[in-house]
Amino acid sequence: MSDLRLDEETLKRYINDPVGMDEEIRKKFNIPNNRYYTISTWPEKVAGYFYIDMKRTRDVPAKKISKSDQK
Repeated sequence: MSDLRLDEETLKRYINDPVGMDEEIRKKFNIPNNRYYTISTWPEKVAGYFYIDMKRTRDVPAKKISKSDQK
């Protein structure tokens, strides 16, 4: 079982808006943008446990840098 677990308040916010919580979750648990993760929401005894998929990666578009961005 994972040692990573969301607190009850954060879990409730995640259930209501999982996509909106993505950046906060990644920052809180230091998850790279190219990794998938799963947060259990059911059954209650494992709700909030957090798992990082170390086998798969996701494509993340590189930030476009223009000349005007360089200083």
